[in-house]
Amino acid sequence: MTDDMDIVKRMAAGIVHEVRNPITVIKGYTTLLRDSISPKHSTLIHSQIVILEKLMDGLEFLARVDDIDNLNFRNVKLKNVVHNCLDDLYPVLQEAGIQVEIKCGYHRDIECEQRLISMLLNNQLINAAESMTEGGVISIRIVDYDQDYVNIQIEDKGTGISAERVPYLGQPFFSTKEKGIGMGGMLCRSIIQKHYGTLIYYTDIEKGTIVNIQLPKQQPISSVEIDNSIQSDLDTLSCN
Repeated sequence: MTDDMDIVKRMAAGIVHEVRNPITVIKGYTTLLRDSISPKHSTLIHSQIVILEKLMDGLEFLARVDDIDNLNFRNVKLKNVVHNCLDDLYPVLQEAGIQVEIKCGYHRDIECEQRLISMLLNNQLINAAESMTEGGVISIRIVDYDQDYVNIQIEDKGTGISAERVPYLGQPFFSTKEKGIGMGGMLCRSIIQKHYGTLIYYTDIEKGTIVNIQLPKQQPISSVEIDNSIQSDLDTLSCN
C-alpha cells in the first residue's frame, strides 16, 4: 500500500504541474471570447474550469497529504458550504438534467477545513450526477446525529455500485468509472481521515447510492489524543 501511495502522490504532483498552465490559458481565452459565445455556453465553460481548478487543488493536497499538519480549521455552517458547491456545479447539473433537494436539520457551526470539505462534496456530487445518465433528483440531507457528530447524506437514483466493488473504494488506482484512475476516491478518503470522520456507502445496483459523510462538530485538540481506531470506514448496505 505504501508503494502504491508513493506512486499516486508522484502522479498527482505530475498531473498538477502539467495541467495548471493549460487551465490558465483556457481561462484567459474564455474571458477574451466571452462576447463571441452565448451566455449559456460561457457559463458552462466557466463552471467546468472551476471544477478543473478544484480538481487540481485536490490533487495537490493528495500529493503532499503526509506533509500537511497545520490545516486551516475554522467554524463554518455546512449548509453554506453545500450551497457554495452547488453554485459552482449548477451549470453542469442543469446541463445533465439534475435537480437538487436540500434538507437541513443542523444549523450550527462545525469546525472543519472548508476548502477540503468542499472538495469532498464536489467529488461526491459529481459522482452522483454522472451515475444518473437520464437526469433526476439528488437529495442532500444535513442531519444532527448526536452531540458530537453531524451527518451529510447525498442520495442519488443512479446505477449504484456492486457490493463486491464497494470495499475497494478509496484504494489506490481503483475506480468504478471505465476511464477512472481512482484519484477521487483516494482524495475523499484522505480528507475524511484528516477530519477524523467516516465515509459509508449504502448502495444497490440500479437503485442508487446514499453516501453518508459523518464529521465531528469540533476537531480534537491534538491528534495524539485520538484513538487510532477512528479512521475512514467504507461499507455497503442495500438501499431498500
